[in-house]
Amino acid sequence: MASWRSVVASALRVAVFVGSAALVAWLARVGFDNPLLLLAAFALVLLLPLRRVLARRHLNQMLESGDVTQLLASWESLSHPSPRGLAAERLLRATALASYGWTVRARQLLEIQRETHPSSPGLEHRVFLEVLLSSLEGNHERSLAMAMALASLPLPQDRATQQRARTHRQGALAMARAFAHCSRPGDRELLRRSSRQNPLLIWPMRYAEAQLSLQEGNNKQARRLLRQAPPWPPQSAFRQLTQSLRQTLNGY
Repeated sequence: MASWRSVVASALRVAVFVGSAALVAWLARVGFDNPLLLLAAFALVLLLPLRRVLARRHLNQMLESGDVTQLLASWESLSHPSPRGLAAERLLRATALASYGWTVRARQLLEIQRETHPSSPGLEHRVFLEVLLSSLEGNHERSLAMAMALASLPLPQDRATQQRARTHRQGALAMARAFAHCSRPGDRELLRRSSRQNPLLIWPMRYAEAQLSLQEGNNKQARRLLRQAPPWPPQSAFRQLTQSLRQTLNGY
């Protein structure tokens, strides 16, 4: 005997089929009586995904520009009245600042976070920030230790969230290894996968990949990645890192 779940699933499939057929029939009738209305309906259907594509393209351009002030300004209209909302916003801003190399400002936000919300949620987020900041500050022993600590945290219960957490943690460990010049086979794909999952991390992961490429002796790939870099402001650790990497490449 079929379970109730299979019965419900079958009923839903039938309902969707019947509803789709009725919608097609209605559109055909409307189109026959009023072709302009039908064209307007199709235009609306096409416009909605187009707006999403354009919005995503605009966001990617903003993320790749290297202008963290523009990114933070776009969040100014967001309101988080609750203490938990303010703590989450502060962590998000610290992540954005760190992801663009503004390590001093990011550290300041983290200190405020510890003083005002010492037991607030977001442990995984804070540990990841320590990995990123320590890597950019040159404290590679700490970044590797924190990346290992991040990997040992309990995984979420939800299966989809588990996969995202694994990707995030594996990318953090690959990034720490790259900056510490001890990358392993497969780290390049881990860096790229983490960047695709969270586009905010595009620059830390690209610089980590440039370090990995130098370690492998793939200077051409390292130069290609550095050519994509924007003109970083003096506040960004990426400015000095770019100069250091280019001097290393010019020495070959």
